[in-house]
Amino acid sequence: MSTRTSILSKTRWQPLLDKPGLIDLSTSVLFAADDFFDFATEKRIVSPTPEHFANWAIRAPEKSRMVELEKLADAMNIIAPNLVGHIHDAATLLDRAQPEEAQSSGTASEPEASANTRSQSDFSRQTATSWDPIAPPSRRAPRARSVSLEPSELPEAWKETLRRMARGLSKGGVRAPSHEVIKRMREKLCQFSWAAQKHGLNIEITQQTVDIFDQELTERCRQGKNGLRWATIRASYEELHRFARYRSTTEDAIEYLATRLRMVEHFESGQKALKFFELARTGNTTLKILDLADDLLTASKHLNTPRRRHEGRNQAAILGIYSVAPLRNASAKLVFGKSLYWDHDLWVIDTMISKTRARRPERFVFPLEPEYGKFIDALLLGDQPQRRLPFERQKALSNQRPLFVHHGGRPKADSYISRKFKEVTDNSFTTLRTMLHTDLGVEHGEHGTLMAMIATHQNSAKTAEKYKMDSVGIAASLRCQLRARRRRERVQYGPLEEEGKKRN
Repeated sequence: MSTRTSILSKTRWQPLLDKPGLIDLSTSVLFAADDFFDFATEKRIVSPTPEHFANWAIRAPEKSRMVELEKLADAMNIIAPNLVGHIHDAATLLDRAQPEEAQSSGTASEPEASANTRSQSDFSRQTATSWDPIAPPSRRAPRARSVSLEPSELPEAWKETLRRMARGLSKGGVRAPSHEVIKRMREKLCQFSWAAQKHGLNIEITQQTVDIFDQELTERCRQGKNGLRWATIRASYEELHRFARYRSTTEDAIEYLATRLRMVEHFESGQKALKFFELARTGNTTLKILDLADDLLTASKHLNTPRRRHEGRNQAAILGIYSVAPLRNASAKLVFGKSLYWDHDLWVIDTMISKTRARRPERFVFPLEPEYGKFIDALLLGDQPQRRLPFERQKALSNQRPLFVHHGGRPKADSYISRKFKEVTDNSFTTLRTMLHTDLGVEHGEHGTLMAMIATHQNSAKTAEKYKMDSVGIAASLRCQLRARRRRERVQYGPLEEEGKKRN
């Protein structure tokens, strides 16, 4: 696959480099645009039509065609905004027609598109258009809904809008959000509809129904265990506003939601996030958690049964690995040979991070220094002698076993990692990312913040260093761990060294 530099160095891109926002486009988006330019050159297309865009898209595997069109729309929104509507129309053509029908006006379909990364095939499965956000869950919910309608009870027009979003289709210049956001939006709409129905109102977004929903939601939050959290209120308004814009609801309703959203954001800014309260309450830092991981690993050797020793190593590894590479809950489960690799004498995490707001997962590569990789080796070695370690590494990679298993080898539940981390440290993964930002930011200022952003797979258009991350990501992750080790050495050994100097 072409690199970002090789794409932008082509002659065709030179007149476009000064376009505002071009530098903010991801490499995969640039690749999609460059690939379409190749297609247009090959077919001698001067004025692209929806059919041209559809014929370009069908060269990709069926499950990823909508995703490729979405990438191309992102690029054309900067390069040639007048073509974005044609791309949306192309998505509609593909949605309605069979691939053979779309091919009738142009090129034949190629069976395969170039592979992107180890995790790309997994992502293609995630973005399949068969997901129905209205369909009932495969398992019955543990408790009945009390302040929310069932998705099937939403207005038909709303259900169709959610289904259109799930297919990845943009509308009116508003892009479809990720599946995770659609799920959250669906739940907010079910709550909103319940509130309107409770008060005998039609289920539609108006100033009156918004006020009723606000009243119900605020009262529920006040009675919750954390009291009134403006972040919770803001999340509800955010999804209602997003849905209203996508549906092209009346301008008055959209503006009213926007006004309420800005007001709630203002209230939220004056209220510290709950994760900062949790940090203050527990007093934890990444150094303390790393020290605890070392203590647990040492203590596990002295436990009286193989099962207890195995569980002790599991707990130590959770603290020792995720304190420097705080993955999100959905990406925390690591599997040898799939998301965890042995490369150049280091364990390397190589996985796709699914962020809540992102439709396309992002690749996250994070080498673990031996000080942190030792926790993985301890899990593989168990009670065996050290000479068995190379064999156990190869065996785990070949069998593609999960990192965390029961003593008998059965995989742990997906929730095990975050649940055990919370149980041992009294902090969640979200708090851990905040902790890493705080620790590195305080000690190293802006550079520390950059290191924390890389370690926690975050980027921001407001950060000037954003587009250096691809090239310095691995080095920064190693420096992040190195600095943590040096700080720990100062804390653990500094006073002893000073005492030794005095004696000498």
